[in-house]
Amino acid sequence: QSCWAFSFSSLLEISAEKQQGKRAKEYSPMHLEYMTAKMFNRTKGSGAGPRLSTAYAVSGNGPVEESKLPFESVYSEQNDVGIFKEVTLSQLQQPVDARIRQTREFPTIYKKMNADEDGIDYYKQDIKEDKYKYTEEEIKVARNLIKQHIKTYGAVSANIYMDTNYLAQTGAYHYNDYNNKKNSNHVVTIIGWNDEYSIENYKEGAGPSEDGAYIALNSYGEDWGDAGYMYI
Repeated sequence: QSCWAFSFSSLLEISAEKQQGKRAKEYSPMHLEYMTAKMFNRTKGSGAGPRLSTAYAVSGNGPVEESKLPFESVYSEQNDVGIFKEVTLSQLQQPVDARIRQTREFPTIYKKMNADEDGIDYYKQDIKEDKYKYTEEEIKVARNLIKQHIKTYGAVSANIYMDTNYLAQTGAYHYNDYNNKKNSNHVVTIIGWNDEYSIENYKEGAGPSEDGAYIALNSYGEDWGDAGYMYI
C-alpha cells in the first residue's frame, strides 16, 4: 500500500521536468512513506493520500533524492507480504531536495448507474441524490481543468478503485460495476490523455460507452500493463 508514495514522487519528478525543461531528480517514495509514518503516527504500508504527501512536502520534511533512501534498502517482500525495515533518525532527517509552494485539488467524481440503468450519472459525493449530481457542463469543465493542468504542469495524482479482473492485456482499465459500491484502493499518476483511444482496447464486457482514456503511470513496474502505463 505504498502506491500513493510512488505516485506523489513521480508527480514531483514529472512536474519538475515539465517546468525546468530538463531531466528531474528522482525522489524517494520510501522517505515519504517512513517520514509520514513518523509525522502522523501512522503504520507503514497502511496507505495514505495526497494531503499527507502535501503536508510532508510543504512542511520541509521532504522530498529527498532516491539515493538517500533507496527503495531496495528498506523494503522487501516475502510470500507476497511487504516487509519494511527499521531506519535510523539520521536516515530520515536529511536536507530536502525540493520545496513545494503551490498545489491544486480537483473535484472528486463518483460514477453511478442512472435510475433506468442505461447510462451513467456523476455525483459530487458518494450519495445518489439529485442535489449532489453534476451537470454535463460541470463534468466537462472538470475534465478540461485536469487536461489543462497536465498540459501546463505535467501530471495529476488520482485515487481510483483497482480490480485487475477488469484490466485488459493492452493495459486498458475500466471498472464498470457502478452499482457495486467500492472505496478507492489505489493511486496512479495521470500524465496525459487520448480522446480517440478505442473502446476495442478494453476487456470484453468492461469497456466504456465511448472512445477515450486518461494515460496513467502505475507503480507496478515496467512489466505490468503497457510498459508500466495504463489507460483509464
